[in-house]
Amino acid sequence: MRSVRSLVIGLCYNTHRETERVLIVIVIGVKEFQARRIGWTGVNVPDEAGQRALTKAFAEKRCIPVFLDEDIVQQYYNGYCNNILWPLFHYLGLPQEDRLATTRSLQSQFAAYKKANEMFADVINQNYKEGDVVWCHDYHLMFLPKCLKKHNLFI
Repeated sequence: MRSVRSLVIGLCYNTHRETERVLIVIVIGVKEFQARRIGWTGVNVPDEAGQRALTKAFAEKRCIPVFLDEDIVQQYYNGYCNNILWPLFHYLGLPQEDRLATTRSLQSQFAAYKKANEMFADVINQNYKEGDVVWCHDYHLMFLPKCLKKHNLFI
């Protein structure tokens, strides 16, 4: 088995690291790797000083934060991911609300979904080094591969 560096991309940092490790070993076929995790912090940090402090603290754990503002989180995570994708992937169907209102909110939620995935792509591209394996984790980031290809054809 070969040894590689990798970037593991997830929505939050509370992923199951051992499960993640086993999957990478099996799917990619590597025995040794050094993972750097990129993910949403789970909290709103609007000021640059707070973001710098959190980035420094996370770096000690080989983690790289993606800072999403409250509106993006509301539309992307609470909206599109949890109200649209999660029910569809669990065979529950879409909510049967007023269709016009649903269409309007769907459009803004999908725009936020794309924006959040683009924000992840920006952070990945800032930290990507040739030879890294990028492992995208979960349905919250299904648009991410397209965003990454737009920035870097070799990822």
